[in-house]
Amino acid sequence: MKSSIKEYLLSHKPLPLTKFDSFAKYFRKDTEIDALNLYLSFLKSQKNKKFNEKFDNFEIQSLHKSLIKSLAFSPNSKFIAFGHEDGLIKLLNLNMRAVEVTFKGHKGGVNSLNFRTDGKFLASASDDCLIILWNVDLKRKEAILKGHKNPISCLSFSTDGSTLVSSSVEGSIKIWNLLTKSEKSTISAHRDLLSSICFSPDNKFIISASADSTIKVWNSHDMTEDSCLKGHKESVESICFSPDGKWLISCSCDESVKLWNFSTRSLEYTFRGHTNYVNSISVSIDNKYIASGSDDGLVKIWNIQERREEASFKAHSDSVTYVQFSPDGNLLVSASEDESFAIFYMNSKAPASCIGLEEQVKSISFSPDGKYLAGAGSCIRIWDVKHKRETISFKKCRSGVSSFSFSPCGRYLASASEDLEVWNLAKKKEEVVLERHGSDDEDRQRGEEKVTLKTEFIRRDSLRSKESEKLSSDRREESADYEKKVHEIPDFFEEDEEYENDYSNEEVKQDLDQALDEFLENQYEESPEIIDFDQHTRTLIDNDLNYPTVITNPYNSEFGLLSQCQAATWVCFTPDLKYLASVSNTETIKFWSFQQKHLEFTIQSPGENIKQICFSSNGLLLASISDSHTVLIWDFPDRSQLCPLSGHSSTVLSINFSNDNQFLASGAEDFTIRIWNCRYMREEMCLYGHTGGVNSVYFSHDCRFLASGADDSLVKIWNLEEKREQTTLKAHNSKVNSVCFSNTGKYLASASADKTIKIWNMICIKKKIIKTSPMLVTLSPNGKVFGCKSQESYTFYSVSDKPKIVPIPSFPAGERDFYFGEDSCVVAYKKASDTLRVFDIETGEDKSLNYTPEEARNLITFDPLALYSHIFSDFAQSVTIINALESDDFRFIGLSHFDTFIGSHNFTILHFLAYLGHVEVIERNMEKNTLPIFADYFGKSPIYYAAKQKHWKIIDLIVNNLIKIARTGDKSSWISNFWAIRNDFIIIIENSSYILESFLHYSLISLSSHTKFSSTSSYCTFQHCFKPSFSDFITDQSSRLKPLQLKSSIFKLPCKLGSFKCYSLLISILNSSDTSIYNALLITSFINSKWAEVKTLAYIQSFIIWINMLSIPIIASRTDKYLDEVFCFIFLFTNLFLLFWESFQISSLKSAYFKEYKNFFEIFRLLISFSWVILELFTINSLLLTGLTALTNSIKGLSGFRSFESTRFYCGLFWFALCKIRIFVLVLGYSVLSFGLVHAAILNESMSFSNLWNQSLDYALMHSIKEYNNANLEYFIILLAVIVNFVVGINLLISVLGDAYDEFLTLSNDYQYREITKIILEISRLCIVIKKDNDEKYLHLCVNAYEDKEKKWRGKVIDVREKIEESAGYISKITNKNTTDNLTLIEKNLTDIFENKIRSIDQSIQLAVQKGVEKVVDGKIRDVEQRIALIEDYVKGMNTQLEKIVSSLST
Repeated sequence: MKSSIKEYLLSHKPLPLTKFDSFAKYFRKDTEIDALNLYLSFLKSQKNKKFNEKFDNFEIQSLHKSLIKSLAFSPNSKFIAFGHEDGLIKLLNLNMRAVEVTFKGHKGGVNSLNFRTDGKFLASASDDCLIILWNVDLKRKEAILKGHKNPISCLSFSTDGSTLVSSSVEGSIKIWNLLTKSEKSTISAHRDLLSSICFSPDNKFIISASADSTIKVWNSHDMTEDSCLKGHKESVESICFSPDGKWLISCSCDESVKLWNFSTRSLEYTFRGHTNYVNSISVSIDNKYIASGSDDGLVKIWNIQERREEASFKAHSDSVTYVQFSPDGNLLVSASEDESFAIFYMNSKAPASCIGLEEQVKSISFSPDGKYLAGAGSCIRIWDVKHKRETISFKKCRSGVSSFSFSPCGRYLASASEDLEVWNLAKKKEEVVLERHGSDDEDRQRGEEKVTLKTEFIRRDSLRSKESEKLSSDRREESADYEKKVHEIPDFFEEDEEYENDYSNEEVKQDLDQALDEFLENQYEESPEIIDFDQHTRTLIDNDLNYPTVITNPYNSEFGLLSQCQAATWVCFTPDLKYLASVSNTETIKFWSFQQKHLEFTIQSPGENIKQICFSSNGLLLASISDSHTVLIWDFPDRSQLCPLSGHSSTVLSINFSNDNQFLASGAEDFTIRIWNCRYMREEMCLYGHTGGVNSVYFSHDCRFLASGADDSLVKIWNLEEKREQTTLKAHNSKVNSVCFSNTGKYLASASADKTIKIWNMICIKKKIIKTSPMLVTLSPNGKVFGCKSQESYTFYSVSDKPKIVPIPSFPAGERDFYFGEDSCVVAYKKASDTLRVFDIETGEDKSLNYTPEEARNLITFDPLALYSHIFSDFAQSVTIINALESDDFRFIGLSHFDTFIGSHNFTILHFLAYLGHVEVIERNMEKNTLPIFADYFGKSPIYYAAKQKHWKIIDLIVNNLIKIARTGDKSSWISNFWAIRNDFIIIIENSSYILESFLHYSLISLSSHTKFSSTSSYCTFQHCFKPSFSDFITDQSSRLKPLQLKSSIFKLPCKLGSFKCYSLLISILNSSDTSIYNALLITSFINSKWAEVKTLAYIQSFIIWINMLSIPIIASRTDKYLDEVFCFIFLFTNLFLLFWESFQISSLKSAYFKEYKNFFEIFRLLISFSWVILELFTINSLLLTGLTALTNSIKGLSGFRSFESTRFYCGLFWFALCKIRIFVLVLGYSVLSFGLVHAAILNESMSFSNLWNQSLDYALMHSIKEYNNANLEYFIILLAVIVNFVVGINLLISVLGDAYDEFLTLSNDYQYREITKIILEISRLCIVIKKDNDEKYLHLCVNAYEDKEKKWRGKVIDVREKIEESAGYISKITNKNTTDNLTLIEKNLTDIFENKIRSIDQSIQLAVQKGVEKVVDGKIRDVEQRIALIEDYVKGMNTQLEKIVSSLST
């Protein structure tokens, strides 16, 4: 079929609809499989293409025709410096993709470049024996360091930037003091050329590598050798440290990359894979990857943690001389002898635009159109997102702006600080001040300043006596609207903006005093306590303690001003722009009419100092948080509190509504984020991952993702559909104050206490890594349309029961390419003019006018062949997966690859491995750790694709992996991984894995360890919310209290009987070959819940069956003609009901109905019953027909007992026992019949059928013994028959039945639930005609916290088995304890023996040493004594001679 389709497609003609019909049906059956096959087919076609022909996630450039000998990234990753062989240094601006400056100064090749850690200086080393320091900011030469007499091979800054170390080819190292720009010391380090040198991250050591194949470690303070690392067999070309200082990495001409543990100075691992000299290495900022460049022309990425090759890039035509990661980890640059360099986009989480500030920003928000980003600190700043520049900056406040909000229309911005102000963004000025905040001293200070029309105010306090503190109640009643009393006063000012230069402060005060005095004398007997005047709005306000009075200038009566003693802390607009809401850390939420510019009403929350508020997008709900642990929800139209949302264990810091109004997110100091279901006011899920208080949460525009910022300085993005953390953005050095998405979802912004704002482009980071063009056949994401490409044009077909050509304009294929978009559209791209058109996927309507060119381009995200780097995937890992799928070689697939997405359908490598059946690859990775499970775009996990190919072992592996994840106790991972298989639950049950019971056990989770003592009459319920509540269960006050605990199914189950999914689940449960499924609480609870819905109908069916059976003897008795006719019609109608019942079974099961013997029996019964009752109506009597009708209906009547729990067991036991004894009964019958034959033969009686059975039964029951008085042969035969048939046979029968009873007890639980499931299934076939929607809900259970099952008698076999298991466990425990004790004793004894032996040996050694020392000492002493004696003799001789001389002289 496929070949014929291909012939049509290549025949330059559209596919005929007659041929397309079968083709469409084939693809419509398994859309997911088709999409995955398209990926595989395309990848196979890319196998022989070159790297640069396949991948588009990198770029190759050449600055000029000179070999690049060195390169270096600036610390901010903004620049790359390239050192060339001709002595030039080029500084490439990565943002502009242009050379910013060229440094000229060297006369030889630049061998090494290094930026100082602050990025202000660049050091270069050259063959001309010079080191030059370049000032990057000023773009000039700063200093020249002279001292080397040979070409300099490399150099490196210390991390503090005060020292520079350099090495030359002859093997010497020089240390330079950068403060004095002088040489500090010089040592001769190696015997051969010194190739690389670097500081350790802590500056304590300097490491050098040489062509003598050694690596030496030097103490940086005195330059003494610390150690020498030997392991390479040839010249060491490059060395570098991992950023955390744990690893030292080296590469060599021996084609290896070595990983050294620097703390132990030992070799940890050797990476091999290059086929030529390895010239350069670099480590990523996250300590995850090593990049290496080699003479084989490859750039390889090595995974440090998993000790394997991650990816291999072939982007150059010659040797790769240099590689380096950018400091932010987003880029990898390689340079080659082909005079080019390549930039690889390693991290699709994309570089974020950074806005540096002089202060930290507390809050940020995008404008509604997404073009601007506003941030609040001491003032409000607004940046143009596209051009990355500040456009507006509003006034500074001494206390800072605590909050701000854009109006829904985007024209206004409200800010909360000392003043509650509204700014006009179009006019770039303050529109109105709605509320005046601050102390009286501050007001007086401002009143003394120069009067301006924009922002300055004058307040007058205590204009009258304190007796005027409050208006009398009767005066209030006189006013129709006592909340706002508006009075006109003369206009003091002209509409001239130069007014502020024409009037002094004193003149204004005098005019005000006069006007106020005149006004108050006419209006009040008692003056108000405070009167304010706003010069910009020209309004007077009378602030009564409870009811403010507004006095408005008729010439400018648009705006009002109110005063309050406490500064506003939060402000936001209502979605309809009718009100502006503000809070000031009090119990009150104030709502200001935006049109009338005055206070409209307030909402009180007693006992709560409200900090933050948030409106749902439809304006129906208002959420507020305070210093408590709860979130308050208000019905805004009714202005009433609905309910508090409790769940956090500490103060809630942030809240945000989703755009669809379905959910509310809250972040708290307990490090958690909770998602609340706004419809049911219940917790939907809890997200764990932050290690600090969550300061900000924000939903994406499509509500699929949630961004959060916390005190741990991380920004996390959560996938709410998959209930898991999607990625972590590490961009800040201090806590994150605020995060927000733009309304289009294109940007994500984060503001931190490190005084930076980062803007993440969520669209641009979807860079394609595969260069593709549309294939022969392309499937739309929803499976409704196929695009078929011939050599001339494209034709689009609808996939339906009646396929047709979709009227999309057919352009020549060479002129336009077509891609499927995510908004049910087809995007046509014309290469020549770079234009796009958008068509509706089903009608062919041109929708191009609804999209801008950029929006149309962004729609191209569902081309099955566009294997772009997923928004949250790693480039190196993506390349490895793609290469593995192309070559069918999965040796390099490791743990880190299993959370990498490929293509727009969110496939992971596990989806492909499961589909292709690579069991060994999955097993190898699962041995090391658990693998994450993800659902693809279609909601299918790898289990679905393994089942389609019947790879049952892979399903078992994945299920076992899920159980391992659950056993770790990490609830977040547990929930997210089980949720991924939500649509494949039926497949797992049908697979009947040997670990199915364990899987089902872990499919229920207890979200809280909280136990409540209560009583309940219901223990099972279906709810839309994930987290259960005790309020869902009916409390039975008559029962005794029990410790109860709540559990919930991790995924939703079909709850509507008669829906297709519910029917499929019941079928899978019934067809499962693993009977342990009925021991699982999840399954039994589901069955019980469905049984509660249908048991009434089941009871009715049973009663109808029994009425039908009881009608037979009444009709057959013919006692009363009228009564007979009545019961004939009753019998007829009951059988019509049963026929109607069976017809639904046939319509649902079709041919499968006739595969069960009981269904044939039911058809036979119905035929016999209808035939008999019709004959009875015509008074035609048939004894055989009556007997068959009575027999079949009696057997049918037994099925009525299965509807009742008390009789279901015995009904099943009866049939089970019959099945067990059927062979024995056959043998026993043969025995009885044979003795009857023998007896008849001896007596020579006639051999009739009746005589034969009569004689046999007489023998069996000993009825004929009395007829024989003599002990003859007949007596012996009778005796033998009695022994065999009665004594042995009956006893054996009883024994077999006893064993059958014990065996059935072990299966009784399974039988009970199987029968209930069968009844539910039969009734659901009646309901399926209604075609109910597939409504799915979570199953919530309220169970005993300490007992899983009731202790009841389940038979002696099970009792003995449990006792044996209990005894075995006890014996094992005792044995293990004894073994442990014995091992401990043996260990202790051996330790004592060894210690004694060691002690004895030590004593012997000490004694021997002592004796030896004594001998040596004695000898030395004797020798010294002899020498002393000789000296004494010599001295005595001298004395004698002296005496003689003296005596001779005296004479």
